[in-house]
Amino acid sequence: DGTIYVAVTQAGNVGRLVEVPVGSDGDAGEASTLLESEAIVGADGITARDGDVYVAANSRNRVLRVDSEGDAETVLDADDGLVFPSDVLFAPGSDDLFVCNFANQSPDDGAILRARL
Repeated sequence: DGTIYVAVTQAGNVGRLVEVPVGSDGDAGEASTLLESEAIVGADGITARDGDVYVAANSRNRVLRVDSEGDAETVLDADDGLVFPSDVLFAPGSDDLFVCNFANQSPDDGAILRARL
């Protein structure tokens, strides 16, 4: 049993985060939209932990935490060194979030950043 999260990078002028329940038999349940917002235009990399979903919104240059109610807050942005973030992942057993800077317009800024949340 679990949930798969899908990022829709851009749907009109918003991004969308969709959740799909998956049963123990591997069958997918009905998809539902967890968040649809301008805040996640460019939604790319996704990771989930403790009931929250973390989304790298590359064209917005931020990482957002989305709770189970669909409320979002920015946890990292350009002031933290993000340059077109494309992926996010927690280190096992840690509060360290690793973020990949894709930096498509400035290759010298490409990096893996580590932030303690």
